[in-house]
Amino acid sequence: MEGRNERAAFNSIKCLLDENSFVETGGHVRHASVAFGIENQTEADGVIAGYGTIGAVPVYVYAQDMDAFDGSVGEKNAQKIARIYDAAVKNGVPVISVLNSKGARLKEGVAALDGYAKIMKSAARAAGTVPRICVVEGPAIGAASVIAEMSDFVFVTEEAQLTATPAEVRKATFGEGEKVYGYAYDFKGSMEQIAENISKLLTYIPMNSMEDAPVGDQSDDFNRIIAYSDDVRTLIANAADFGEFLELKKDASDSMITGFARFGGFTAGVVANEKGARLDCDGLAKAAAFVSYLDSFNIPVISLVDAEGFVYCNCEEECGLSKRAAALAYAYASSGMPMITVLAGNAIGAAYCVMGSKELGADMVYAFKDAVVAPLDEEQASVIFYDELEGETREDKKNDYKKKYADPMQAAYLGSIDRVIEKGDLRQMLISALMMQASKHAGEPLKRHGNLPL
Repeated sequence: MEGRNERAAFNSIKCLLDENSFVETGGHVRHASVAFGIENQTEADGVIAGYGTIGAVPVYVYAQDMDAFDGSVGEKNAQKIARIYDAAVKNGVPVISVLNSKGARLKEGVAALDGYAKIMKSAARAAGTVPRICVVEGPAIGAASVIAEMSDFVFVTEEAQLTATPAEVRKATFGEGEKVYGYAYDFKGSMEQIAENISKLLTYIPMNSMEDAPVGDQSDDFNRIIAYSDDVRTLIANAADFGEFLELKKDASDSMITGFARFGGFTAGVVANEKGARLDCDGLAKAAAFVSYLDSFNIPVISLVDAEGFVYCNCEEECGLSKRAAALAYAYASSGMPMITVLAGNAIGAAYCVMGSKELGADMVYAFKDAVVAPLDEEQASVIFYDELEGETREDKKNDYKKKYADPMQAAYLGSIDRVIEKGDLRQMLISALMMQASKHAGEPLKRHGNLPL
């Protein structure tokens, strides 16, 4: 391996893995294409692959090598990558891909395209079995972008190019050439920052679908009263153990927040709305994918709801707003994991329904005393419900509607809310619910799978 261990691909792997833990596999593989030029050979054939550890967690890893054939994908190259996914599934450990390639090895013709398909199939077989983490370090265009998007988590550097078509083509055709889009990644930063975030991520998720999420340090006081904050990220951190919240896909949508935290040592995925949010396509898709992942890997979901409904926008309707809302509802309804929902502000209309409501399958539903739970917000209702003011102001009518129809106690009387709580008690309530639901068995009817609305 002399002469190769200082290449960028090796350095990327060294950055991600524990020191001296990497063991290379298939390091002597070479292509066998006569058309490409049998005399043009390089060890490892453009991809470095093997296994090692991150924070003592075993992982399989491959990194495309731009120093060899520009990291291009050919038959043998793809075979190595596919075998890494297969080995990860066989041994039940996460797989990390580092994408940095100029594309298919053109002189290998359709064999190169078949190679991409082989990788896609192996990546798909790993879905829901082991975590698939992707780092886009450079170009990941066309078929490579599909491989990235098939991953559970995507991290990108500033130099990343993650698009279905090259930026140059889009710029020439449409006058635009952005390199990467917000919904595509969980975190953006340097390789060192990415390595730190992946290390944190691996402390929250199980190695495979047969294991439970790891339990963390339980020394933080279970019963401490927390400080309330209108900023939901701060609220989550205040309720979580040691104030730690690992947010994912922060740049994907302003309406939805997703990430991991622990409560009393129990790992949970958190889905929350920005205060007073209106749900949009990207936010709904982001949340649906996350809830589905949590179900695949035995992780409870905590939902903090503060949504005034869907966005009013023709472009969002054309994007498929109802379809994305259906996907989120389906993800919650089909989940067999513990589901705890907190109505932390407005829970209006269909947004209330799709955000982990009681009848959608939530095991426990809490509400803050000043939450609003209703089919319409008070502004709309004051007009529809009260055509005549009858000597009262519009504000009086809004308050009357909130008291009679939108007060959380009204929903509690109907059984849609289990308990109306003080804001400071949020941590206690979440921990008690997670402890009680730790051995939950859904008892779902026997079936192969449902049909996810996409």
